[in-house]
Amino acid sequence: MSGCRLTEEEQTYSEYVRDLSGVRVTAVSLLSGFTFTTINILLNQLPDPGSIMSNITLLFLTIIFDLLLFLLGWQINIVIGLYDVRDPPPRERWELTAFNVIMLVVFMMWGVSLVLIYLLWNLYTLAIVSGILWALLNIVGLYIGANMRKRLGWSILDGLKGH
Repeated sequence: MSGCRLTEEEQTYSEYVRDLSGVRVTAVSLLSGFTFTTINILLNQLPDPGSIMSNITLLFLTIIFDLLLFLLGWQINIVIGLYDVRDPPPRERWELTAFNVIMLVVFMMWGVSLVLIYLLWNLYTLAIVSGILWALLNIVGLYIGANMRKRLGWSILDGLKGH
């Protein structure tokens, strides 16, 4: 099986995105980890995590965290989508597809972890609002991912079947 041949313009763009993606993924990963840590430290250090001001601050940080995860997932989809592996061997296609599906599940679970942490602290309103926000971002992310896979001619089910 042969790989896809890219035009010179496509190759240049593909290389540009790969180079830029390393910086983006590193920066967004660092910021999301920092934000997650900040939320957890604040929960442990605030005298009253249930106060209005504490909830506003935690919600603000949750929005930042969720958006950073959204950007990280989107960037990873872009990088995966631009690699010129259009016709890999069947086993490799299955492994790549399985990896991408598991990565998607991990992203979703990572975002839900804040909801669970808020529930542990009995911050029910914050848990509900952050859960709704995370669900909306996941819906948008799945929509973007589906459109990207459609444009690239990918099918998750076909990839798992080895077609």
